[in-house]
Amino acid sequence: MPRGGHNPDLYRDGMPALQASALRKAGLIDPSMRSAELELGGVTRRIELWHMRFPSGGSWSYFICPCGRRCQTLRLVKGRFACRLCDKLYWLSHRSDSMGAIERRRELLARPHLNRREKVELALRRAIVLERQRKIAAWRKFKAKKPKR
Repeated sequence: MPRGGHNPDLYRDGMPALQASALRKAGLIDPSMRSAELELGGVTRRIELWHMRFPSGGSWSYFICPCGRRCQTLRLVKGRFACRLCDKLYWLSHRSDSMGAIERRRELLARPHLNRREKVELALRRAIVLERQRKIAAWRKFKAKKPKR
């Protein structure tokens, strides 16, 4: 089991999420709304909204999580909406003890929505080169210590 007793099946990377800014952009919520009926993954809930208004006339919208916290993102966790503090989920990077750098980057590449694909591919190539260099250095060290017969 990964460090800290984390459940390996519960990682944020694969959980469906709602983002207040994306819903604002799509016109599904606006600053005049106090709540909205939102659907995610077949689950529909009424979510309270909070809006921060700026003197310049702009505003930001936030969800009010069932725990009472204002947040920009709500995730669907076990059939309920939850913010980052009460969802008890972990990011892919927290699997570092069970996955190497190469596996993490390969998993990142597998995501279709990744906008920075070229950067991740370069990082993957660098990780592969560094891993090979580490193995070569370990082999050379082993050969140097090995007594000759």
